[in-house]
Amino acid sequence: MYEKFTPEFFDHPTLFAFYNWYLDLTCGISCLLYCLIIYIELKAATLSKSPAMSALFAVERSIVGFETPSGNGNWWFDFASTALVIVLVFGVVLLIGLNVGCFVLIRKRREMMSRKTYQMNITLYKVLTLQMTTMVSMLVMPAAILAVAIQMRSLWANELMIICFSISSTHAIVEFVVTAYFIKLYRRFFTDHLDNLLSKLFHVERKERAITTFWIRSRSSLSKF
Repeated sequence: MYEKFTPEFFDHPTLFAFYNWYLDLTCGISCLLYCLIIYIELKAATLSKSPAMSALFAVERSIVGFETPSGNGNWWFDFASTALVIVLVFGVVLLIGLNVGCFVLIRKRREMMSRKTYQMNITLYKVLTLQMTTMVSMLVMPAAILAVAIQMRSLWANELMIICFSISSTHAIVEFVVTAYFIKLYRRFFTDHLDNLLSKLFHVERKERAITTFWIRSRSSLSKF
C-alpha cells in the first residue's frame, strides 16, 4: 500500500499543465524569431548594403545571421525579443516555485511514505530541478540575450550569436552529464551499460573493467538528500 503512494504533486494536473504550457510558449516565441517576414527583411537589408552577398545566399540557403535593418526595425522581431525575455523571467520564477512546492509536498507526506518511496520522490524532485535549470540556463537564456543584443543593434551581435548557439548546442550533452553525475539511478544505469560495452569490445573480465567506471560509482554519497 505504501509502496504505491505517490505525493499529490506528481499527479497534480494543474501544476504540470503550467510546466507544459511554459515549454510550449517558449518554443512558440522562439519560432517567431525565425519568421519568414523577419528573414526576408533582414536578407533584403543585407543585400542593399552588400550586393555581392547574393552569390553567397544562392549557394548557402541556410544562412540565418544578417545585419539588422536600420530605422524602426521589425515589430515582429521586437515583439518576439521582448516576449522571450518575459518568458525567461517567468521561467526562473516557475523554476523556484516548482522546486519549493515539490519539496514542501514531499516533506508534508514523508510520514505516509515508506523509505523507498520517499527516496524515489526525492530522486524525481532532483531530476526535475536539474532538467529545468539546464533548460532555462542553456536554451532560454542564450536566446533571450541574443534577441536583446540584436534588438539593441549591438555591434557584437554576430560574435554573441556564435557563443549563444555554441552553448545551446551542448544542452543535451550537459544535461546528460549533470543528471548522471548527481542522480545515482541514472549513473548506475549508465555504468552498467558502459561495463557491458567495454567487455564486448575488449573482452575484459568484469572485475577489471569495473575499475574504469569506479570514479562514477564513487559519487554515491551525492545521491543522499
